[in-house]
Amino acid sequence: MQKPCCAAKPETATPQNSNRLNVIQPRVAVAGANPAQETFADKVRQYKPLIVILAVALVAAAGLAAGGHLAFMQAAMGMFLCLLATLKFFSLQGFANTFAGYDLLAARVKAYAFAYPFIEMALGFLYLSGIAPLATNAVMAVLMLVGSLGVAQVIRHGKKVQCACVGSSFALPVGRVTLAENLVMAAMAGMALLHMHGMAW
Repeated sequence: MQKPCCAAKPETATPQNSNRLNVIQPRVAVAGANPAQETFADKVRQYKPLIVILAVALVAAAGLAAGGHLAFMQAAMGMFLCLLATLKFFSLQGFANTFAGYDLLAARVKAYAFAYPFIEMALGFLYLSGIAPLATNAVMAVLMLVGSLGVAQVIRHGKKVQCACVGSSFALPVGRVTLAENLVMAAMAGMALLHMHGMAW
């Protein structure tokens, strides 16, 4: 009489365990491993798409600068923005949904989330063409500083959110690397503005 009871226990326990794993697993895939257990190599693997894009942009910028076509910083900004925008266009809806999950302005104005890749591409074009450098750098600085506010809020509250900087196809977490990217680009735009201001004087 006891054998059926013993046999029934694994049958009811197994579906429950599998359901729990199905719920938890996607969170791990998007958010990454536990930060306390992550090594430097884990971080590099996590942000590999962003590192590759940055490396390609720097190589292309070095080529343009060496040929005397553009200043290195201007070329690097232009190439980097164009490459980032390109990845976002592969899934515009997916990017907009992901971006609105942490960007303060995109969360309130959905049209801004959809327009963001086009703004990036336009800024990339302006950097590479050298047209309207004052307006280009001013818009870039404001854009990056506004984006940094949402990223800083995510970090402060310890949330696990997917980053949309390289589109929605890669599971990069929003973190200090994201904040550093925004602040460095804002600083580069600010330096360009100061340089132009000095030249005007």
